[in-house]
Amino acid sequence: MTELILVSLALLIVTATYIYYCHQNYLPGPWNLPVIGYLSKIDPKAPHLSFLKLALKYGPIYRLKLGSFNTVFISDAKLLKQVLMKDATLSKPPLHLLGIIFGDKGKMELEL
Repeated sequence: MTELILVSLALLIVTATYIYYCHQNYLPGPWNLPVIGYLSKIDPKAPHLSFLKLALKYGPIYRLKLGSFNTVFISDAKLLKQVLMKDATLSKPPLHLLGIIFGDKGKMELEL
């Protein structure tokens, strides 16, 4: 019985250490729930206000996990322009989940 407790404790320490060191270089952002991420905390009637609160707390660039997707949010127009000018951001995968969250409210035209 003692061996089982020691092995379980060792696995817990190794897992916690791995998670800590893997997430050190991530962008700032709130704690996310497993599987659903931050989706449960977004206001469905005013999602833009939920993201505004996060931008005020974590800065102009922050990270959220929406479902199983790690998502980077940029809330500053000048910074967004700089990011979109880079070649690395030209081939983004479609995130249909954001269309579901925002509906027609998420559609806007940016003047770059």
